[in-house]
Amino acid sequence: MNNRAIHSPLGGFLKKVNLLAEKWRDRFSLPAIGIMLFVFYIFSQRWFQLYLQVRAYQIIFVGLALLLISPAIINRDFNLRRLTMIDLLWLPVLLVIVINIMLVDYSEHLHYLFFYSAGFAFLILAKVDLEEFRPAFSLVTIMALIYACGSIAQYFFTESFNQFVFNFTTTYSQESIERLVDGNYYPGFGFGRKAIAAGYMAMAMGLIFSFWSDRKKKLKINLELAIFLVLLFGLVITGKRSILLWSLLAMPITFIVLGQGRERIKRMLVTIGAGVAAVVLLFVALQIAGHLPFLVRLDEMVSNLMQGSLPESWAVRLSLYRDAWLLFLEKPLFGIGWFQFQVFDIRDHHVHNVYLQVLTEMGLTGFIFIMAALFYPYYLTYRAIGRVNKAPGQFAPIWRVGIVFSFYYQTFFLLNCLSDNPFFEVTFQLFYIVVLAIANSFLLLERQARSGEMAGKSKRGKMTGKDRSGEMDGIADET
Repeated sequence: MNNRAIHSPLGGFLKKVNLLAEKWRDRFSLPAIGIMLFVFYIFSQRWFQLYLQVRAYQIIFVGLALLLISPAIINRDFNLRRLTMIDLLWLPVLLVIVINIMLVDYSEHLHYLFFYSAGFAFLILAKVDLEEFRPAFSLVTIMALIYACGSIAQYFFTESFNQFVFNFTTTYSQESIERLVDGNYYPGFGFGRKAIAAGYMAMAMGLIFSFWSDRKKKLKINLELAIFLVLLFGLVITGKRSILLWSLLAMPITFIVLGQGRERIKRMLVTIGAGVAAVVLLFVALQIAGHLPFLVRLDEMVSNLMQGSLPESWAVRLSLYRDAWLLFLEKPLFGIGWFQFQVFDIRDHHVHNVYLQVLTEMGLTGFIFIMAALFYPYYLTYRAIGRVNKAPGQFAPIWRVGIVFSFYYQTFFLLNCLSDNPFFEVTFQLFYIVVLAIANSFLLLERQARSGEMAGKSKRGKMTGKDRSGEMDGIADET
């Protein structure tokens, strides 16, 4: 018998195993693990609140993530030249927040000092090749799927699901869950926080959409599309209309921005056509599946508007906006103080509009610093997309995906600031910092490549991606 025929299959198998081991060893570097830990903290932050009441555990967890990302471990070359305009814009924001918290009863707001400081540290340290973010991208999809399945399971098996999660939640959370379910909201593993569960799904939907933007072949019905549809259904089930609206609006905005010249006009027409089709499908859905939580509340809203009256939630928010504006006029320069709107408002509500809340509580001084830190990086990311589009061969596929995802989530975040409080919510704000770090890394590496400091290379590969074999596998293959 031919020995070569016997050993050849074994040799080929061992070679594949060796290549796979090298791939995973390269992918899960220390900074990649650190970024994964940071993202895992964001997606499990609600669980940390419920089960790790001692703040020390959270500090140790986040501290370990930052330590692994730290340049002191990666390459020991941190210096002031690595600071970007985004870093410099967020430094005064952190100082403004710290000062405002210290001027009130800061003992009740120490957790805000922790998570804003942790976010700023991540932004400063996480300037790495985007390959380091790839495992975290997969984790985003997996965690969001868990939340989506939780909401779907709670909708179809409400009593069984609630009995199961009640074993792991506090009495207060149990009451919140029961109250939400009675109102046709299904937060699932958000444990009484529907916005958090919905937000995770919106994040992952935008990530999958960003991977599609780099596809060379036409979209097919595959695992990615199946994941997207599960996430979309889970988001609908939560009943959180604003997050659904802003996520679905951020996608076409990003889709249009990705076009150039006449192509952008074509994309606008496609978006308008898709919008009309969506309205028709929504009308059909109201007739066929009007019992779904989102559709029930949508039907009530449309009925109220047709009768000439505002939905109750709209009326409440308008009154909050009016009260916030009047308080701003009383102290326009420095505001009424950190989280003091809840003190003035007898309903103990937030403003449900970040722009008005910042203006009211931190005055024009804080408003100018914070708006500059939010909108100038957004503009820089928009410009970066244009450069990637003009010279796609100069950037590895992961960079295009990353910058598109950063733009999508920044768009979603800024829109969500119109109706909710993502700037003051740990989950949304820290994830915003993660996508901002992606744009930050792009701008730094691009600047260093131009100046010759890196000769077009990052630590783990060329920015051009010419040394990487094949195209990106994408979320479906990752998960």
